[in-house]
Amino acid sequence: MIYFLSTKMKQIIVLNWMPWCWKSTVWKTLSKKIWYTYYDLDDLILSYILKNFLISTISEFVWKYWWDEFRFLESKLLKNLIKNLNSVSVISLWWGTISCINNIYLVKNSELLKNSWVKIFYLDTKIDDIVYRVQNDKKTNDNRPIIDSNLDIKSDILQRYNQRKSNYLKYSTHIIDNSIY
Repeated sequence: MIYFLSTKMKQIIVLNWMPWCWKSTVWKTLSKKIWYTYYDLDDLILSYILKNFLISTISEFVWKYWWDEFRFLESKLLKNLIKNLNSVSVISLWWGTISCINNIYLVKNSELLKNSWVKIFYLDTKIDDIVYRVQNDKKTNDNRPIIDSNLDIKSDILQRYNQRKSNYLKYSTHIIDNSIY
């Protein structure tokens, strides 16, 4: 359940999970119904790299500038977003955002959110469900770079999941089971 508090306090819902969990679809719709402004970090990153680097996909950016530069850019955009949030907002994080300690600080302990009501949701989705969605997503290769191209899709996703799950669980205030079965 989402609680509505005094409008004097910033109310922020942060979405934190693996890709292909349908977060954008669900939360874009829900944020309109509860009158929260929706921000998708994926979209902000894509817009920024298109405008400033003339690169049209995150994969291309990562291959050209590497993950460290991507994480730096991600943190910069997240900090700027948090500074300029509306009073009631939903922020959808890039799936690896929570793997960076600076980003965890921005979301959990930042002075920028000092007097804010912040809830962090983790949508836990079974690996097999994610693999199925990846295999049926026409945009996968362009928008979600593979960490280890030597691995098959399931092994790659499982590797990412295992690397991040403890942070997802540790820093989330709510866990939602998103299993299909």
